[in-house]
Amino acid sequence: MINLKFKDEVESFNKNFGKFKNMRIALYGIGRMTSVILTELGMQYNFVALLDKDPENIGRNIRGVPIVSVENAEKVADIIIINTHRNYWNIIFHRIRDVKIPVYYLDGTIARTEVLEESSGNEYWQKDVKDLEREVENYDIVTFDLFDTLIARSILIPDDVQNLSSDRLNDITDSLGNFYDERKRADSLLSNKYINIDEIYDIIWNKNSYSEELKEMAKRIELDVERVVSYPRADMVKLCNRISEEKEVYIISDMYLPTSFLKELCYKAGISENIPLMISNELKHSKKDGSLWEQFVKEHEKSQIIHIGDDVIGDIEQPKRYGIATAYVASPNKIWEMSSMKELLVSVQTKAESVFAGLLCKRLFADAFGLVATRGKVILKSYEDIGYVLFGSMIYTFLEWIDEQTKKQNINRIFFMARDGYWLIEDYNYLKSVACKKIYTQAQYLPVSRELLLIADCDSDKEWSPLLEHPYSGRFCDYVKSRLHYSLPENDEHSDEWIVLPSEISKIKEWLRPYIDMIFPGLSKEANEFKEYLNELHLCKDDALVDLWYAGSSQKLLSKILGIDLQGFYMVVRKQASDNDMHACFQKNNDYKGEDSYIRKQSIFVESFLTAPYGMIKSIKQDGTFMTEPKMTNQKEWNARIRINNGIKEFIKDYEKLGNRWIDTDFINELWKQFYLGNIEIEEQLKCAFYYDNILSKVQEYPVFE
Repeated sequence: MINLKFKDEVESFNKNFGKFKNMRIALYGIGRMTSVILTELGMQYNFVALLDKDPENIGRNIRGVPIVSVENAEKVADIIIINTHRNYWNIIFHRIRDVKIPVYYLDGTIARTEVLEESSGNEYWQKDVKDLEREVENYDIVTFDLFDTLIARSILIPDDVQNLSSDRLNDITDSLGNFYDERKRADSLLSNKYINIDEIYDIIWNKNSYSEELKEMAKRIELDVERVVSYPRADMVKLCNRISEEKEVYIISDMYLPTSFLKELCYKAGISENIPLMISNELKHSKKDGSLWEQFVKEHEKSQIIHIGDDVIGDIEQPKRYGIATAYVASPNKIWEMSSMKELLVSVQTKAESVFAGLLCKRLFADAFGLVATRGKVILKSYEDIGYVLFGSMIYTFLEWIDEQTKKQNINRIFFMARDGYWLIEDYNYLKSVACKKIYTQAQYLPVSRELLLIADCDSDKEWSPLLEHPYSGRFCDYVKSRLHYSLPENDEHSDEWIVLPSEISKIKEWLRPYIDMIFPGLSKEANEFKEYLNELHLCKDDALVDLWYAGSSQKLLSKILGIDLQGFYMVVRKQASDNDMHACFQKNNDYKGEDSYIRKQSIFVESFLTAPYGMIKSIKQDGTFMTEPKMTNQKEWNARIRINNGIKEFIKDYEKLGNRWIDTDFINELWKQFYLGNIEIEEQLKCAFYYDNILSKVQEYPVFE
């Protein structure tokens, strides 16, 4: 009879490797997952060896299967199956890639080294800002394009300025109907390419009977949005200012906005006030049709001129027609198109996604030559970038989704469960502080752990087997100390022996027999204190729990202890795992096991950040004070997590300025897919701050990245 907890793992293994039952198999990995496979399928398959990265484990055995070296595995086995969390598959295969027998991942695919296509082989990655500075040395006059060259917008599509403006206008008044359509219709009717914003609004108002007051308000809102979304491209601004100290410099732009407003944006961007602006709507000439360049050359016919810009026609082809040299500088959007994460762009569909993508552009691609050193490979170079780019949108959307679900399900309070909820509740409260228009559900942090819930549940039933046989691998003395809160005497004959649970539970119960009277009364006391604490919270059926994933075991245990059915909100769940009332954010309806979620596929990385500054909670008093296990590396590297969360808060603040509608979860899944595939990477020196630890199952911890 298969243990129901591991039914999915066993069925998946049979599906992927049933055809190899007559072959000699070596499993890489000696943790819980291998213990499950050996226990449940050991009689059906020919498992001849186990592999582990730690050479000190060679010579040990688990359920009679020896741990051997890679060289020995080649001699005794026909294939190797990497039986670990998928996070480690590529790392492990890289470690044993020279092995002479076939290696398979746990999903049944043949292991291979992923060779990522170079993000771009074009000439753009061949030069940097210093090369550009040298290029302009021999010219008398240097001209710069403005938008997307010196200044960019933190939106992906320029039309979204009008889109966001319309949203803000509709929040104030509904008398304008769908103003965005009116605004775009006015643009489409324009035959005069030199028109300005005042004339655009005159066209709209001449067609409708709106008041002059509304017209000025609508125009003012659009300019306010431009102020919010505009930001400097710092490397290009510095270059422009440096050149202007030695040469004649002009800023030339095809733009409907007034010069006075553009000067304001330039001042805010740090562009020298001494540089003249030449704007199409005031000059009545355009770069794109060439008339502005024709006029400019006539006025400076004895000068050697070079223009720097991003538009192929207006900034490159047309000035060349009039004898002006040109230098191409890619816009942030174009750099994204050439980068290693270019595939994500095709997923941008909605306005919310466009706003989010614009913020990514600002964070990653504002520097015109920032990816030259990596030839287009996106590498997150600070903990703040990790928070902003990877976690920001995920946590923002998760929290907004939770709040929406609480209203749908008539939930009065939500409890963020420790330790995953430590940063989540801080960010939830921060979101409440910056999103002043909304009323959020009351939230509270719940200091709890799976171990503490198991202790309380077992004490209620007076049956300790679920606690004792919960998966574990490690030394017997460590198991007793961490799981049962008891220190074995020094002369215990089994103290240093390696154990694997649940497969060896009968033996462990025998070893524990002399200590039962010393262990279980202490655990019962802890269980009662925990229940007293829970009683103080007055949880009821109108409350809900927040956790990350997966089967809802903690939710089920807590509901059983309290005698009420609590709901649970998760990132990803196994929908058929239990009779819990579970809701998942980053999961499609037909994805019952969360197999398509790239966030779930990176779960140990997510968990290595979403933890608390203390170890696993061991016990808790009625007044809420709690005892914990010792700190591990994730806690010792706590400053890294503070910085990551600063990046998350920065994202929340930036996004709330522009959107306040949660981002489509499919798009966030696509972002994490880029990370999973290696198209977004983390700087090597930052990776050492992330460890996988689960002291309930194993005292050891392992780096997430190797």
